[in-house]
Amino acid sequence: MVFRRSIFTVRPIRRGETFTEDNIRVIRPGYGMKPQYYKEIIGKHASRDIDYGMPLSEDLILEE
Repeated sequence: MVFRRSIFTVRPIRRGETFTEDNIRVIRPGYGMKPQYYKEIIGKHASRDIDYGMPLSEDLILEE
């Protein structure tokens, strides 16, 4: 898992804020969502406040 890549926040994100290329990135380790979902996540909104450096998971994405 450590050598795999996953999606992480690279800036603090507020509840309702849109996920953009500026606030999420695909980096190591592989504790977050798989990189294949990156393009699907761009444009969606955060379901709650998310701290810097958190691995992204489905429960952090607001279903629209």
